[in-house]
Amino acid sequence: MTSLTDYLFHYNEHTNLWNAFTREDSTTYFNDIKKCKSLLASEQLKVLVDYIATEKHIYDRATDTNKKNKRA
Repeated sequence: MTSLTDYLFHYNEHTNLWNAFTREDSTTYFNDIKKCKSLLASEQLKVLVDYIATEKHIYDRATDTNKKNKRA
């Protein structure tokens, strides 16, 4: 089971998006965001929190509908 504490949140002022990624992907996120496999992005932080908390992202990855840099 994934929890919110497994994720880090970062606001990117250049894209005006909130990004969420797993703690284990933090180095990848800051060094090469294009290779960050756990990256989720949205204009609203609440959308990301709700998306992660409901574990919808786990279903999306299992069904291969979560594309890289998909907005939640």
